[in-house]
Amino acid sequence: MEVIKKPEVNPSVVELDLDQAFQKIGIGLWQLQLVLTLCVGIIADASEATLLSFLGPCAQVEFVLSHSETSFINSVVFAGAIVGALFFGFFADAKGRRPAYALSLVILLAFGVGTFFTRSYVALVLCRGCVGFGLGGTLAPYDFLAETVPVNIRGICCLVSSLFWGVGSVLTVLAAWLVLGSHGWRAVALVCALPSLFALVAVIALPESPRWLLSQGKSKEAVEVIQRAAKMNGVDLGVFTLKASTHSPNTTDFWEMFKPPLLKTTFLLSINWATHGFCYYALIQLSATLFKTSTSGRCSFAYKDILIPAVSEPIFIIVAMFFVERSRRITHSFNFFSVAVFILFVGLPLPKSSLTVLTFFFSRMHESQLFYDLGCYTRMLFYTYSGLSTFFLVQYCEDWCKPLIILGVFWFE
Repeated sequence: MEVIKKPEVNPSVVELDLDQAFQKIGIGLWQLQLVLTLCVGIIADASEATLLSFLGPCAQVEFVLSHSETSFINSVVFAGAIVGALFFGFFADAKGRRPAYALSLVILLAFGVGTFFTRSYVALVLCRGCVGFGLGGTLAPYDFLAETVPVNIRGICCLVSSLFWGVGSVLTVLAAWLVLGSHGWRAVALVCALPSLFALVAVIALPESPRWLLSQGKSKEAVEVIQRAAKMNGVDLGVFTLKASTHSPNTTDFWEMFKPPLLKTTFLLSINWATHGFCYYALIQLSATLFKTSTSGRCSFAYKDILIPAVSEPIFIIVAMFFVERSRRITHSFNFFSVAVFILFVGLPLPKSSLTVLTFFFSRMHESQLFYDLGCYTRMLFYTYSGLSTFFLVQYCEDWCKPLIILGVFWFE
């Protein structure tokens, strides 16, 4: 009788899933490198978004634009972002997080610098539309950080990404304050393109997402990334292999988002993302509209009154780190309620005063927490990049028409 020998199993080889691997690696130089590398891209994203506050009103003065033409400058950015979110969502899942992120930064840099050289309204609209397309692909920092840290601190890392968004908003307002009056809005646009350059250089040190590598069957490359991370953190994982799947089937396929049991969650999250996007970008654009002090032929703003609300975002994110893991549903509901109340005060036809500034301060403070809550929950449930980009797409679709409403309201002036 022929004896069939069982294949030899090396008892020293451990099989891990990605969450287990990163739990063993812990926190160290690896995460610090990722934060420094990726958060420059988040600052670049925030800079281009916050620039909308100043670009429209200043272009209106220089090119003598109507309200609808001014509104279209902002709308075309979000129209480009809609196309970009669609393109980069599938591109990142097919080709990888790293090349998608690098391509989006190249586009942001090229057309951000191109804005400096525009000398006509049409050229400005084309450049800003392409900038919007690039913005549609800047989700990689948020996604990558959530994919490569231990589960127990994933909420903190999501907060870190939100913190750097707030930093980018503050830096943009400071750049406008220092540069716009003496060198004009084109110079501000050029300064806001610089973070994209720094982020593009930093991409050199960025590895590919091990979760994406594993989803593509490239387990060897994924193991190499994990080993490099462990070495940087001073941890010896020994010899190990990675499991082929690290999360449930419902989160692996983009189209599963639109089927039960995830359909209800997708619908509810879409409403939340759209509401957040409308409120947040409305506050940014309304602050510039309300605190504009332009005279004939000259564009200027009450920069201090715009800076104070912007500062609320990083401040509140730092405070939120101390209670990040506590009852997200309750805090999420409370933040939505608070934003609604404060925006109601913004909408009242009251004289501009310190009360108006405080209203914007608290509104943006609670909006920053909403962005964290939504982003963190979405990343934990939908692991695919295209899944996260879907909700940004919903937000961009709503944001596309919002400037036509906001800048067309004559009684704000």
